[in-house]
Amino acid sequence: MLQPKGEFLWPLFVPMVILLGISLFFIIRNLTFIVGAERTEGTMIGSVQSPSQQLQKNNGGNQTTFREQVEFRTKEGRTVTVLSRTGSSHGLKIGDRVPVYYHPQHPEEKARIAIFRDLWLGPVILGGIGFLFFIMWFGTWIGPPDHPRPEMMRNIQEK
Repeated sequence: MLQPKGEFLWPLFVPMVILLGISLFFIIRNLTFIVGAERTEGTMIGSVQSPSQQLQKNNGGNQTTFREQVEFRTKEGRTVTVLSRTGSSHGLKIGDRVPVYYHPQHPEEKARIAIFRDLWLGPVILGGIGFLFFIMWFGTWIGPPDHPRPEMMRNIQEK
């Protein structure tokens, strides 16, 4: 049985619970949306510049990010355009076909491009940081491993 030997550190435990909880919330929210959504294919028709999301290059210049615009048709035949939730400096190319999830009753308001960074990047980053807090918290709570002292090792070798 695992017996804690170290300290229970609240400053590591609280952020771990918060980060893992938020990550789990977004994962469940995305999965719930996907289960109730229709899936279709859309076509990349353009991109919108995101000047507020400037990335610093190594040479000190700015690199503007772009959010993809994807057009798709619903089962009823309506054409809808959706904008990606995240920006990228290099992403889809015009004409690329991508999967899209949309809510059958409200495709204009509730549609998502089914690419990793739009659906899962946020939860993965939050969960990864939360997992690092878990490793630090668990390691301090369990304490250092029991190592035999050198004099005990000598006694064992002499026998």
